[in-house]
Amino acid sequence: MGSDFKYDVFLSYSSKDKEKVHALAQRLKQDGLRVWLDAWAIQPGDSIPLKIQQGLEQSCVLLMCMSPDYFASDWGRMEHLTLLFRDPTNAERRFIPLLIAECQPPDIIAQFARIDWRKASEETYAGLLVACRETSKPLVKKRQTDQSRLILKGHEALVWDVAITPDGQTAVSASDDKTLKVWDLATGKCRTTLEGHASGVKAVAITPDGLTAVSASLDRTLKVWDLAMGKCRATLKGHSQYVWGLAITPDGQTVVSASGDYTLKAWDLVTGKCRTTLRCHDGLVLCVAITPDGQTAISASVDKTLKVWDLATGKCRTTLEGHANAIQAVAITPDGLTAVSASDDKTLKVWDVATGNCRATLEGHSEGIWDVAITSNGRTVVSGSVDSTMRVWDLATGKCLGTLEGSPGAVSGVAISRDGLTVVSSSAKTLMMWNLPEADTLIGEVGAARYINAKVVLVGDTGVGKTGLALRLCKDRWEPTESTHGMIISLLELPADVGEKDMEREVWLWDFAGQADYRLIHQLYMDETALGVLVFNPQDGNPFDGMGHWEKALSAAARFQPEKLLVAARCDRGGVTISQRQFEEYIREHGFAGFICTGAKTGEGCQELKEAIAKNIPWKSLPWTSTTRLFKTLKDAILKLTDEKAPLVRLPELHQRLQLMLPKEAISEADLRAVVGLMQGQGVAQALAFGDFLLLSPAWMNRYASVVVRMAREHADEMGVVLEKQVLDGDLDYKDMERLSQADEKILLRAIVQTFLDRSLCIRQETPQGSMLVFPSYFRRDNPNPPEHPNIFVTYGFSGPLEDIYSTLVVRLSYSDGFECDQLWKDAADFRTPAGKRAGLAMTKKGEGKAEIVVYFDAGVPDDTKVTFIKYVHEHLLARAQPREGVTRVRTYVCPHCDEALENRIAVKKRLEKGLKDIICPLCEKRVPLLDLIEEKFASNEFLQRVREMDDKAGINLDNESLELILVGHAYAIAGEAGQIYRQYTNSDRGIDGEIEFKNDKGQASGQRLYLQLKSGDSYLKQRVRDDTEVFYIKKKRWAEYWLSQAYPVMLVIRTSDGRIRWMNVTDYLKEHGKETKQIVFQGQPFTAPDVVRKRAEILAR
Repeated sequence: MGSDFKYDVFLSYSSKDKEKVHALAQRLKQDGLRVWLDAWAIQPGDSIPLKIQQGLEQSCVLLMCMSPDYFASDWGRMEHLTLLFRDPTNAERRFIPLLIAECQPPDIIAQFARIDWRKASEETYAGLLVACRETSKPLVKKRQTDQSRLILKGHEALVWDVAITPDGQTAVSASDDKTLKVWDLATGKCRTTLEGHASGVKAVAITPDGLTAVSASLDRTLKVWDLAMGKCRATLKGHSQYVWGLAITPDGQTVVSASGDYTLKAWDLVTGKCRTTLRCHDGLVLCVAITPDGQTAISASVDKTLKVWDLATGKCRTTLEGHANAIQAVAITPDGLTAVSASDDKTLKVWDVATGNCRATLEGHSEGIWDVAITSNGRTVVSGSVDSTMRVWDLATGKCLGTLEGSPGAVSGVAISRDGLTVVSSSAKTLMMWNLPEADTLIGEVGAARYINAKVVLVGDTGVGKTGLALRLCKDRWEPTESTHGMIISLLELPADVGEKDMEREVWLWDFAGQADYRLIHQLYMDETALGVLVFNPQDGNPFDGMGHWEKALSAAARFQPEKLLVAARCDRGGVTISQRQFEEYIREHGFAGFICTGAKTGEGCQELKEAIAKNIPWKSLPWTSTTRLFKTLKDAILKLTDEKAPLVRLPELHQRLQLMLPKEAISEADLRAVVGLMQGQGVAQALAFGDFLLLSPAWMNRYASVVVRMAREHADEMGVVLEKQVLDGDLDYKDMERLSQADEKILLRAIVQTFLDRSLCIRQETPQGSMLVFPSYFRRDNPNPPEHPNIFVTYGFSGPLEDIYSTLVVRLSYSDGFECDQLWKDAADFRTPAGKRAGLAMTKKGEGKAEIVVYFDAGVPDDTKVTFIKYVHEHLLARAQPREGVTRVRTYVCPHCDEALENRIAVKKRLEKGLKDIICPLCEKRVPLLDLIEEKFASNEFLQRVREMDDKAGINLDNESLELILVGHAYAIAGEAGQIYRQYTNSDRGIDGEIEFKNDKGQASGQRLYLQLKSGDSYLKQRVRDDTEVFYIKKKRWAEYWLSQAYPVMLVIRTSDGRIRWMNVTDYLKEHGKETKQIVFQGQPFTAPDVVRKRAEILAR
């Protein structure tokens, strides 16, 4: 076993079971294990608690021998043992429950996989022996290429980027120390340092002649450098935020920069002038690459998209979507046909530049990927990751050919010499040079897999027979079924002759409930649909009535229009009530690929349907995934756990279960987290934002969310609200829905509230009754004073998921700080402007997934306020409507001479199309200007920027609410994991957000507790300049006085943006430093269950 431990196994048991346990200990010892047993380790005169503690700390595996007598013994000691071996910081320790007599373990233990030792068979002993031994090395080692041949040192801070001259002799690096350095790659010596930037330098590129470098900096500028002279020739100014990336055209005449102001700029390198500004991203632009012909640029953004730009016109040709997190880098092959992107979602994606289709996803890194480069022959890709490695990939097959290990930290930059033999990477404060062998000489990982994952959705109104049909398709059986609650996800096996030899094909069938309550939630799960199966009841008098909603829902959720099959269910129960001609007309008009009659009870048509599904999935256009053998093994093992009745599991516990399931695999925590993240991206698992929980079946999230939505929709006063406390307490009307355990249910309900806010589906509103969750889509009261002309200012037409579009618009406007939500109505919302005037919007549904939104204002609202409001609505619809091009905008004009509204919109539209600037008023016959100051402002970049700042503010405010819920959820989960009691304080202005009450050794509430003050965000901690110490500043003296006045210790809990949650006893700090102190040196420890147990021991011992 591991050399870090003195003992392999620690045996924890009840003295009443010692005969059976001592026999097992002797057998384990005879088989070579080093066993800690109290009877062997504790000598007369020893301190028993001390010896037990030492034995625990020196043991790798805790073998808990479970029996009724064991759980009747010291509860606190059992809890401490469990938590020590579940501590995620103890990566080498494992906890194995061993059932030696029938008993019911407490919840803290029950969720673990156990070994049944009641019969003590040879087979069971063999499994136990394997589980107790050190995890063996992986069967297949990663293919590793040569180690770095040279390390270049000289920078004083993180090196972000590196570029190599075309002759391969020189490298230029960009660093957070505000400098660039020019390196001789033959000697590794620094030739010169380029100084001039006022802040860190994020990126660098070199012109094709190798004479000039251009750098991008956090000081919002680019600088142009003469490499021979080491001089700055020009500074390019124009961006309003940090400049994160840049690229130079092949002719060396133009540089394109990427900035945090959401734009790219194209600069003339000769004159230093900005030629054009490219706008279309909804987030920071981090990187840009240019095709070899210099005509096209591809940008990568925090908004999770890439955009393809025509550099001649400045227009965005297409948007590439698919990554689940920010995209850090992009590279283009020498033929300009393929792009490879690198993302914080830990994957690379391969794109067809011409079509915008994703061809492949490459998995293997265990952390986010920060840079990517392609060799000059276009065959090999090298990626650099936060996991401190680089991976070498074959672009054609997606296979990982090798791993470059040895970097001192995250690999932030990667550059490849033109001859393809040398890689230079940046990591920490250094550059490293590596040999890159030819692709033909690399073998690649044995056992790596390629597969295609296709998502097929089964939709239709409630009661049409979808669930029975899904059961027949996936399990080949029939049984009476109730209506689906939420959704059911099942693996659908394909006919044997479908697929390629080296490419596995997976089909996941998503059966969505048809009830109206679920429709808002379904929209969150319909993306990435490859094929829609629309099911109807052929005995219905109007069988196609509900099809329009589902067609629009599919169209809106999918980036590319999925194929559709029309399926008549329950044909074995009666005939079809409409003619074949009507079917054919409907199929032709709505673009269905086929029509099939089925009967789940008899199996009629079901095999034909499976074959049709396999045939109509667009396999050639679906991206395939290349993954490592370990990642594929872990995915398959986790999927086997999805059918269990306890679908909510903590990551450390899942880690241990997988180690027991896969004893021959070396599973690191980083690898497991990477796999979980990838599965979440595919929709087959969901990581909660707190407590380190994984939901093995996302369908549970859908079911519980739909219960909350239904209760809001059925509110007695038609107000579309539900009390947040009612949700968190689980006090809901579940009807006949199957439920989780109470503990898991409360965790999941907290996650659902956080998800509602995160997705902008509800407003969290404080009332005298407590926090209310307000769902704008389900507010049913009619507006008694609907807007009429001339107050209506503009009318928008659009299509798509109407409830989602409307809800998110109202919610984000409410959180934008620009307008205050004053009153909701059925499909309408009134807001108050900063001056207290009314601005509002109302939606009218037009059928077939289409709607209009009118925007109206009180008299006297300033023009700037009007433009800001309508521009916000405009940009929201462009971002969310489907298709984007289908959004129409018709202004309502009012004659300034007689106040008559111009009703003839067609005439107005035609005159605007002709470029005419006015129209004659039909009443007073005077001219009414059509291109007024409002239209000029509407088209200006100033108001576009103003709206983006509003939306950013809405995002920040929603994030703050979401982060608050995450932190409270974490406290609740951690206290529960530690077996203690958490109570949240609501509507408290006293500065205490909750408490943890500790249980005594009998598992009863002790009355002893800690108070928690919860803070989320980086703004609460400041870095002290003189020593980099983290400091929490006490802004008001009464804070310290209040904390010191409490009867119990106050713990300050802070969650920072990197996800770390730490806590510190501020009561003890203030007692030592006095209530007059204005700052607390924050020395927080991780807020984990083991630390809660340690605090329990300290407090109960007083």
